[in-house]
Amino acid sequence: MSYTVITPPAKPVMTSGDAVLRQYLRIFDGESEQDDLIDVMIAGAAARVETYLRRPLITRECRLTRHGFGPCTGVPLPTDPVSEITRVAYVDGAGVEQVMAPEDYRLIVARVPAEVHPAYGSAWPAPRPDRDSVMIDFTAGYGADPSAVPSDILAVIRTMVSYDFLERDTLDPGNAEDRKRAPMLSQLDPHRFWF
Repeated sequence: MSYTVITPPAKPVMTSGDAVLRQYLRIFDGESEQDDLIDVMIAGAAARVETYLRRPLITRECRLTRHGFGPCTGVPLPTDPVSEITRVAYVDGAGVEQVMAPEDYRLIVARVPAEVHPAYGSAWPAPRPDRDSVMIDFTAGYGADPSAVPSDILAVIRTMVSYDFLERDTLDPGNAEDRKRAPMLSQLDPHRFWF
């Protein structure tokens, strides 16, 4: 089983122009010489948060590749939130990729993890008994716009960026997960995807 991003998010979760972040950093309007550095720090903090949460923040297209549909009717998806299934394909017994019609499967998001099920009253087709014989493409993330991301997640990203920015001269570059970052991330435990 593998989980990959097919299409990355169209925009970052935050930029150096974020007014609240600039207050955290004590940077005033018109000061832009540090913006590139701040954008890099935002990308790093957002990546740490997404890894910790096991959730994408901004909407992206993902693919789950599996060795068959599995013994149960539902195929659990490895991240959350999931808004739609864009494609379900499998390799048939002859080795030919078959794309299922959207009416042949359904997305169940009422529980976590979200699951893909065959249409009501039907079963999954029989894929070739081989590695990577089933591909499920789906859209995951809180939304296409950063305003859809929960505010407490954004606050932690701002806190991490401000810590990295204001303490950059004293941080040990070999210690990527400094002790002060762990309590910041633990504030996100209610959002963490436990799969």
